[in-house]
Order: sequence, then structure tokens, then C-alpha cells
Amino acid sequence: MGLISSEDLIKKAGLKVTGKRRAIIDILLKSGNMLSAKNIYDRVKKEYPDINFSTVYRNLNLLAKKGILCFVLSENKSMIFSVKLSDEHHHHIVCKNCGSSVAINYCPMEFIEKELKEYGFSAVEHNFIIYGICPECKAKG
Repeated sequence: MGLISSEDLIKKAGLKVTGKRRAIIDILLKSGNMLSAKNIYDRVKKEYPDINFSTVYRNLNLLAKKGILCFVLSENKSMIFSVKLSDEHHHHIVCKNCGSSVAINYCPMEFIEKELKEYGFSAVEHNFIIYGICPECKAKG
């Protein structure tokens, strides 16, 4: 996959391109980690000092709804966001120390569905997050 721009992602989703939306996406693209709304807000505020947290939060939710961003609940139950670089179904592994994350293309749902059928339960959606310690944090001790 070639380099993708925030402007291209916004246009593809049928949204108006704004500087603040571009800044949010650019921050996530450059980060390489999933970030909380507060982390994103703190970084966007450097470029747009007048921005409100509610503006960042609304845009994060809109960008996620439009499929530009994906999010998971961090270990402390706050949402953390990243740019969705693929339409493929995926899950995440998240470092408990530094918050770095990696998308993994494996899904254990096919094994769980058998169990669900035994209980007569129909899954509508699912999300798996594996928490652990990344190689960099392990090396630091």
C-alpha cells in the first residue's frame, strides 16, 4: 500500500476536509500507536490552540463511524484510536506499559461461534484485544 494522505481518507469517506480533521488523522498516522482522545487533543491543540476537547472527540467519533479510524478500549477503559489502514477484519494487541499497538489479522471467532450456538446466542459484533508487553518494554526491563 502506498502512502495515504489524511485528505484522501477524508474525501473518500465523503466528509468535508478541514484542517482539524487532517491534523487528527496526521497525528495518528505519525504516531504508530493507538492514542486516547486526550492525547490527540493535546497534540492538535499545539496547531490549533483554540480547539475544544469536544470538537476533537466529535471528530474522532465521526471519523470512526465513517470507517477512517478504528478504536478499542484500553486497559483503563478509555477509547484509544488509530487510522484504519485496511478494510480487512482485524484485532489488536496493546502494550500495557507504553500503549503501543499492533493490528493482527487473526480472529478466533470461528471457534467461539460453536460455543455460542450451544447456548442459542447470536453474536452481532465482536472485538478482541490482547494486552501484553511489547518487545521494547521487555528490553527495558
